[in-house]
Amino acid sequence: MEYRLLGGSGCAVSALALGALTFGNETSEAGSSAQLDRFVEAGGTLVDTADVYADTRSEEIIGRWLASRHGARETVVLATKARFPTDETPNGHGLSRRHLAAARDRPCLPGSRPWAPALVAVGERLAHR
Repeated sequence: MEYRLLGGSGCAVSALALGALTFGNETSEAGSSAQLDRFVEAGGTLVDTADVYADTRSEEIIGRWLASRHGARETVVLATKARFPTDETPNGHGLSRRHLAAARDRPCLPGSRPWAPALVAVGERLAHR
């Protein structure tokens, strides 16, 4: 497996990522866990999900998998996305500090603390200062 640095973070991740869009919808939890196992066995470290994938079930499946696999929390870098609506409240979407912090701290990632996932804000351009 080839590895690259994730932006300016200094964190090395696999050049290939496993996308978890289907976890909890088209792919059962058992099938999702099997994919995650095979990906990590092949040297993969970057797993991509989002809070809107299967109404958070994708993240929940990954969280349970992380909690059940010894060493997975130290190996896997979880990239999750925020911005998209998660509820009907005024702060339930967008790139506000409040919404991004809520996305980062969601309790649906059991076993994922004390580290936070890589949080990817999509859909809007961020102004550089």
